[in-house]
Parts: sequence; structure tokens; C-alpha cells
Amino acid sequence: MQVHAQPPLGQWPVANRGAGRDASSHHLTASQIAPTRLALARLTEANAQRLGTGHLGSPGSGDPIIATGHQAWLWHPGILAKDIAMSRVASRYHAGAFHLVVDQDVHESLHLELPVLHGGRLSIETVGLAGVDRSVPTGCQPAVDAAQICGQLEDARQRLGESLAVDLGPIIEAFTGLPSCKTIAQQITVVIDRLRSPYTHGHLPVLFASDLCALPVCRALVEQMLGDARRCVAAYNHAAAAQPAARVTALRVEPDRVELPLWLLRWGRPRERVFADLAGSPPMLTLEDGQPIKPAWEGGFGENGKDTHGDRCIVAPRALMMTAVLRRWCCNLFIHGRGGGAYDRVTEDWWRGWLGEELASIAVVSADATMRFDAPTADARDLRRAVWRLHHLRHNIDRAVSTNAADQAAVNEKQDLIRHMGDDRDPRRRAQAFARIHEINDRLVHAYPQPLEQARRAVENARMGMANRFVASKRDWCFGLYEPEMLRDLA
Repeated sequence: MQVHAQPPLGQWPVANRGAGRDASSHHLTASQIAPTRLALARLTEANAQRLGTGHLGSPGSGDPIIATGHQAWLWHPGILAKDIAMSRVASRYHAGAFHLVVDQDVHESLHLELPVLHGGRLSIETVGLAGVDRSVPTGCQPAVDAAQICGQLEDARQRLGESLAVDLGPIIEAFTGLPSCKTIAQQITVVIDRLRSPYTHGHLPVLFASDLCALPVCRALVEQMLGDARRCVAAYNHAAAAQPAARVTALRVEPDRVELPLWLLRWGRPRERVFADLAGSPPMLTLEDGQPIKPAWEGGFGENGKDTHGDRCIVAPRALMMTAVLRRWCCNLFIHGRGGGAYDRVTEDWWRGWLGEELASIAVVSADATMRFDAPTADARDLRRAVWRLHHLRHNIDRAVSTNAADQAAVNEKQDLIRHMGDDRDPRRRAQAFARIHEINDRLVHAYPQPLEQARRAVENARMGMANRFVASKRDWCFGLYEPEMLRDLA
């Protein structure tokens, strides 16, 4: 297991108060931060009451908060490492902490890859737990039947039997008895929270990205973008172009409109790009087809009591804007994985270039944890060595065994023929000598088959080991499949 933390946990800048800082004055904007954090606490408390997740409490403007987050799927220990690190450091500094669920994203959220070991051969069995529309964000799809998911897992456990190389019990238990959830994102959030709580000192507070629009600062920021759209997008695109390795896509700029770093979310529908239409005065938010947008600002579709089937639409921040809001007003430190640590440098450059402000610090945490399997593994060098030995033994069994007296005489004859083949230039006699050597080799192979059979098995094992190596080195199994001892070691 390898764990990466940059900077090391003991050097994280958590104790400094407030969130983002004004680059010109270096003074905290407490008048915005305090009410934002109180609103943040109300949103996480609503999730705690509804889903059984953790309580953030009511932090004041001076209390430090750490945040991290990820999409809603059955993710791997590298992501769990961020939550563990957050909980450990928050406990050390008596800081608040929450996990942001990126529920405005689209991905395969309810499929599970399982390691299968049969006859020494490792393979991957993919189980679809429920039907999910990959074109629709997880926060805009209805919750699925959890009993059906448990049934699928039980079926997989029975069908695979002893060849299943992991215990499905913890995941089945996590899906059992879920609270009333409105979205797939909420369901997966509860399952993840149940699975990780033994390693994070209990349940973590959670916030959904689609709820960020309920924060007054988020609505004010959208209005600020709308009024300063060209300069905002120019700074965004310049920052993205300056760091191509981060692979941040530029926003579209057209004569009468520009694309903003927002998604429009509607229940049961794919997310849509949002534009600032600058043709009229004042400018207005529109969809790509020019349809005006009148977003709701009360929070995402999973909020209790909200209509999920009407025409209600919300705007949700895309990746850079999402972490900018969090790092400007919601936390003192945000923990990324390796990928997020790269793209959020673009966020910093954009924010600095557009508004001249600095954002709260980031840390990067990840882990590579592979499972332990009782199966052979090999690399290309191992296979080359095994193939060479098999070829070598076919002509040199006498070097691998102790022969009896009669066979030793044949071995001595073979060695003598090899030693003197170069002395005789007659082609006919050389061919006869060569044929006699092969005859002796064939006799020895027939008399002593075990070394050759072992070498053949070694080649087969090496070939199998190369195929197994991909599965054995896989680090992105759902963390709920790992042995608890490994996850305790990670913690």
C-alpha cells in the first residue's frame, strides 16, 4: 500500500481562520463567510436528519473547516484516503469537516466489479446493481429499489460461490434498510457513509453540489458572472490554456453570448450548458438554444419537500466554479486527489485573474491499495525466462537430473559428440552426429519426463500470471470489498 499526501498532514494550514482572502488587503471577508457557513451548516444538518450522515454543527466565521468530496459511485480506497485524512486532521485541530457529493456529474454509479479466482486464474466479474441512465446526473434520477440491489448481490454471491475472492457482506449490509432517499446520489451517499464510518471516526457531514445554489453567495456569484461575463470567461479560458495538462475545456465565446461555468439541471434530463446572452440589456441566462432560464435557488432535487417532477430547474456549478465557491467561502482547506489537485491550479489562476482574490489552500491525498490474492503473478521477464528454460530442457535434460549408469553412458556419448563435431568437416558424418545427439535427447526426455513437465507448467503459470497481474495490480475496487484490516492499515 502506498499513501501520498502533499503537503504532509502535519504541515496542513488548517489553523488559519476564515476562508478565501482578498489579494489586495489580505483581510478576511467575514461578513460573507459567517452567514455562508451558517447556511452550509443548515444544509448539512438537513442531510443528517434525512440520511443519517454526520453533523457539522454551527461554525462561526472564525472556526476552521476542512472539506473534500467526490462523485456518487462505489469508489476505491484512494478516495477513502481523502476522507480519512480529513477526519484525522479535523480532529487534531478541532475543525469542522464535510464531504461534498458531486451529484451534478454523469457516470456509471451502480455497477460493481468483483475479483474472481478459479483454478489459479484471476478475472473480473461486473455486476449491474440497478438500471441507471448514464446521461442524467445522479442528483436528477430517482432512487432505485435497494432490495433489488441486495438481491443482485446475493445472486452474485451464490452464483460465483467459492471463486468469489471477496466478501460481499459489508456492501449488502450497507444497502439494507436505507432511509427514504429521493435520488440515486443520496442512496449511494448513505451506503458510502456507512462503509467508511469505521475508518473516519464516525459519520461525516455531507453536502450535495446541487445544493450549492441555495447558498446566497452562489447566487450572487452567478449574478456577478452574468454582469461581467466576457472578462470572467476570458480569465477562465486563459487559465485553462496556460495549463493544458489539467485538460480543462475552454468555455465558448460567441459575438453575442458566452458560455458560463454552470450546468442547468432538470429532473430526469441530461444536464445542459448555460450561456450569458449579451445581446440585450440587461444580460440574461439562457440555454444553448436561446431559451431563457429562470432557475430556482432553493437547492437540489433531493431536498425534502421539493418537487422532482415539475418544470423546476436549478443551476449548479461546474468543477472549477464549484471548488472556487468552496475555497472562497466554505472552508479553510480543500483536499483533492491527484487529478483535482491538477485542475484546481487552473481555478486559482482563473479566480486571481478575474477577481484578484486568493482562495483557501488545498492539499492532495491519494492511496494505491491492492488486494491480496492466492494466485500466481508474473511479468514479461518471468515469461521469457520460463519459455527459455522449457526450450533449454528439451535439449539438456541431462543437466537437470541424475541419470542411471546406462543413461549416463549415453550422456557421455552426447557430450563427446558435441565436443568433437567441430573437428570433422565431412557433412555426412556431421549430420549423423547431429541426428545421434537428438536421438539421445529424445531417449532422455522419455526416461525423465518430470523436469520437462515442470517447465511446461512454469510456462503456463507465467502466462496465467501475466493475465493475473492486471487484476492483481488493480487499485480501484470498491473500498467496501477490501479486508477491514487493510483499511485500518490505511487509516
